[in-house]
Amino acid sequence: MTYALDKGPANRSRLRFKHLRDYVRAIVDTVREPLLVLSEDLRIKMVNRSFCRTFRVSSQESCNQPLDGLGNGQWKIPKLRALLESIVSKNSEIHDFEVDHTFPTIGYRAMLLNARQLNIPGSAKRLILLAIEDVTLRRQAEQALAALNASIKHRSMTDELTGLYNRRAFSVLSRPFLDLAHGQGKGVFVVFVDVDGLKRINDDGGHAAGEQALKRTAEILKLTFRKSDIMARLGGDEFAVVTLGHGRDNAATLIARLQTNIKRHAEQEHYQAPIALSVGVVQSNPREACSIEELTTRADGLMYVEKRSKERPPSPAAIPELLAGAA
Repeated sequence: MTYALDKGPANRSRLRFKHLRDYVRAIVDTVREPLLVLSEDLRIKMVNRSFCRTFRVSSQESCNQPLDGLGNGQWKIPKLRALLESIVSKNSEIHDFEVDHTFPTIGYRAMLLNARQLNIPGSAKRLILLAIEDVTLRRQAEQALAALNASIKHRSMTDELTGLYNRRAFSVLSRPFLDLAHGQGKGVFVVFVDVDGLKRINDDGGHAAGEQALKRTAEILKLTFRKSDIMARLGGDEFAVVTLGHGRDNAATLIARLQTNIKRHAEQEHYQAPIALSVGVVQSNPREACSIEELTTRADGLMYVEKRSKERPPSPAAIPELLAGAA
């Protein structure tokens, strides 16, 4: 007697895996950062469009290739392989691990890596999802700023009260920052910040309270932006920041982040009332000629519109705290 082998479960399992693969591919291709899906032996199972564009490879030549062998060995990076092998053996994760590498085809790249193991339901197969953030431009900007800072006396570039850059430093440093970003096809954000009601704070609480308000504003900016961004007190109650932003940032997200940190700072420092700031943000277009002065003027105009829309005095509860903090 012969028995027919029931292939139904195996076929259904393969079909489920195919549907899952198609679903994962559809998601992966929508992500703007370069992404790879690797098998546990570190063979490439899937790459997204962003990876292909960034590293100048095709999905056809990438799939089923060992990661080390991709692009004639361009991805033979011992530090990266060791990290990925630890994910397989220890089921660990990688968060913002920085790797520097020079590729023969695209040159030097500084990359932040995030990776974790993926377990597929109903399958013994294990996959690794590797996300890559290209931070080359940020690192080059930091290096350029560091080299420039080293050639300039610190005191002449720093606001003594807040420790931020002063107006002169803002003008000198932001120009190459903007040029470098536009040379890489990237726009920059210029954020203009003004302390609401500083005159009243000075009148009611004295100059010590006013100085405390300015110091608090500087602390909030440092909490919100990176050290590599250009943060300056332009004079009086006016501050400005030049930043590359993060990922999908826009003016609204930057303002929301700043407002969140205004409240967060008040809670951390146990102030009864957050300080009030008016903010204007503009983003440059790398395809259009513009100067940092033009961008700052536009951001200042947007800030002024917001300040006029408030038309209300600062909270009296904040003034005693500013005075006490300055003591």
